[in-house]
Amino acid sequence: MGSGRPRKELEPEQVRKLAGLHCSVDEIADILGCGRDTIYRHYKEELDIGRAEGRMRLRTMQFKSAQSGSAAMLIWLGKQILGQKDQQEIAVVDEEEKRLSEEDVDAMLNRITGNENSGNGSGDKKSSPSSTSE
Repeated sequence: MGSGRPRKELEPEQVRKLAGLHCSVDEIADILGCGRDTIYRHYKEELDIGRAEGRMRLRTMQFKSAQSGSAAMLIWLGKQILGQKDQQEIAVVDEEEKRLSEEDVDAMLNRITGNENSGNGSGDKKSSPSSTSE
């Protein structure tokens, strides 16, 4: 004599499709009228394939959104796929000085604005490259 409930026969395609819609195993079991252990034990492959297909469809929609010009989606995909991140530059001030030198401030501003080569190199902040002695 066998123990437990009789085995519920399910359509593997149903499990795959529900998993592709990102249903949880509990939801799939409830919809199909079986226990979650039945899904894990007998339909693991369909569950895995369905989840992979669902991720692929979602990724496809995200790429289409990005290709349509969604800046938010382009930024999000760049962070997720390319490892890009928002960066903040933090200046550490020596506790004894309590203030950055003018050169350090200028160097930081030039790095931030992309004008690293805009300094005149003379150290004289009042002179400009176009000024000459008279």
